[in-house]
Amino acid sequence: MQPSPHVNAPAQVFTTPPTTNARTECSPLVLNFFPANFSSETMTCFCGLWSDPDAAESIRKANPGAVTWRNRENGKVLYVWHPDGSLTKKPAGFNEVTVTLDESPQLFQHLLTDAVERRLGSLGFTRKGAGFVNYSKPSLLASIPALASADSRIGIYPKILVDVLFTKTALNELVPREQPN
Repeated sequence: MQPSPHVNAPAQVFTTPPTTNARTECSPLVLNFFPANFSSETMTCFCGLWSDPDAAESIRKANPGAVTWRNRENGKVLYVWHPDGSLTKKPAGFNEVTVTLDESPQLFQHLLTDAVERRLGSLGFTRKGAGFVNYSKPSLLASIPALASADSRIGIYPKILVDVLFTKTALNELVPREQPN
């Protein structure tokens, strides 16, 4: 089984900081849009019929760290893989398959989202709603004595939102990846 695709380091985006005056000190808004490339346009995983959420949960429990994804196009197929490429117990009724990016861009979208979420978790971020927050960093209010709280649950924390978008042509086809010269 091949390891799941990984995210390359993000490209740097530079902005011109806003001017500051004596009354306010601003920090620039930084947008973290970055391209990501897959290490391969194919992925080998296990595929079987979707039955119910409990069955998917039992597969994840039997294989700690395994990821399951239900195909949204027909709703009848469940994919199973492990980020490091090793499932300890093959699910009953599942077969090993190789899926290409062109066949299932949604599967690759899930692979990428999962990789980013695992990376953020390894950096100390916690899932909060649709995003991630790092509570080990001080609240944005911590530098204002009148608003600083001893309770870390109270405050304003930067939140990272993760979303994956594929570029498509007017014919709704994926734009081919640029090949190195």
